[in-house]
Amino acid sequence: MKASKIILSLFILTAVGLFIPQMAFCQTEKLGMVQYTPPKDWKKTANENVVVFSELNQTTGRFCIITLYGATASSGNPQSDFITAWNSLAVKNMNAKANPETETQTADGWTIIAGASAMSSEGIKGAAFLTVISGFGKTVSVLAVFNDQ
Repeated sequence: MKASKIILSLFILTAVGLFIPQMAFCQTEKLGMVQYTPPKDWKKTANENVVVFSELNQTTGRFCIITLYGATASSGNPQSDFITAWNSLAVKNMNAKANPETETQTADGWTIIAGASAMSSEGIKGAAFLTVISGFGKTVSVLAVFNDQ
């Protein structure tokens, strides 16, 4: 009886010990149903259903902007969700090419489609990388725009 209490106590302490570092060092945030870990030391700007993280080097002009768009209704077709998001976010706003090469993966009922292209907006050249996650009637987009590796 006493041994089982000791084993149970050790199990509980081990479980707590496993989760405390994650909670302490990986502070997650939420945007609606989307849970994410923000990049450390980046500027954060939040609007309704959108969170933007940016890093800019004033000296070199190098930048990276990551925009997380909260969940919206899916069309029911992941490829269509990607095309709609790509056209509205990358083509229309950044003059990216209309048909980027894409990669697709599926996991646990979700379909993830990612595509990238060179872009040019207001004299600024760089690359646009879009990931669209669709499933269960929802779609979420993450757009990264950068001009340096």
